[in-house]
Amino acid sequence: MYGQEFTRENLRLLQAMPLEEKVRHALTMIENFYIKEQGKCYISFSGGKDSTVLAWLIQNEYNGKLIKDVPLVFSDTGLEYPEIRKFALNTMGAVRVAPELNYIEVIQKYGYPLISKQVSNAIENARITPGGTRWKRMHGEYKKTNGQRSQFDTSRYLPLMDLPIKISDKCCKAMKKSPMHKYERQTGRHPITGTTAAEGLLREQSWIGRGCNTYSISGRGAPKSNPLSPWLEQDILLYIKTRNVPICSVYGEIVYSDGDGLPMETSLDANAPLHCTGCQRTGCIFCPFGMHREKGLTRYQRLKQTHPRQYEFALGGGEWTKDENGKPLWTASKGGLGYAKVFDWVNEIYGKDFYRYE
Repeated sequence: MYGQEFTRENLRLLQAMPLEEKVRHALTMIENFYIKEQGKCYISFSGGKDSTVLAWLIQNEYNGKLIKDVPLVFSDTGLEYPEIRKFALNTMGAVRVAPELNYIEVIQKYGYPLISKQVSNAIENARITPGGTRWKRMHGEYKKTNGQRSQFDTSRYLPLMDLPIKISDKCCKAMKKSPMHKYERQTGRHPITGTTAAEGLLREQSWIGRGCNTYSISGRGAPKSNPLSPWLEQDILLYIKTRNVPICSVYGEIVYSDGDGLPMETSLDANAPLHCTGCQRTGCIFCPFGMHREKGLTRYQRLKQTHPRQYEFALGGGEWTKDENGKPLWTASKGGLGYAKVFDWVNEIYGKDFYRYE
């Protein structure tokens, strides 16, 4: 549409399109992917609102006769809200796949996810390879060619490397991606996902140079379609509201907000933002990625109110063991994940309100 260079500027042009153009663009991306992959596709379905919009697009919005027999596949990790799991398996009737490890085992083997995928990955690799690229990012030595600070610099979080815990971003791969990859090998199908480029720097970087679709014949990586890449959060919410798309109850209602963020039944301003009265995002119920940036109630404070049993399991438990060098190591236990101690350590470094969980 805006050339085939897939630059950041092209992405911004796509993101600026009105919703109806984004709908047509997404359907074109899906159809192109379906044709080139000869129908061997599946919808990567989490039960969240983004993947629900994706499924609705394909099952209800598409007016052609070409796309059919595209299953929804749900990775039943045990980390979803109970309502999300029920919605995915019962309401949408998704095919179920499951990981080989549970979350306790993943934390014990790989470590806790903290701050973001980028930071957790940098910490893990900096510990393994001193002097390497990730180590340089953690120590402020990763610069742009002009000598300025790189957007990938993670030196603010260098003190986390001294905490007596493993830190890693591998939980998503172990819990979600691996079961999906196994399904792909068994069926020969390729994923269509509901991820958006606006969700984070890594997903934006993934779009640049590739675009929404990566085909088997392209040689640019594993075949995958991300047709909602140009969509913004407000596009997702507006689509759900205007199409009356059924979404999981954990999100509550989608309402307009006034200038103070308070809900309104109707909008007096065409540009008034939308938000969910329940969870804004779902994903993995215990994941703290990005929680330090949340305003108002954080996901853990909300979890305390809505799902107290899961809240207590996440914060409680934990145990001291030893790492491969015999040093004390805090990790998850059968009694709980031990996040309270982890959050408190982080708050000692960055301030008591960095991770708000009580």
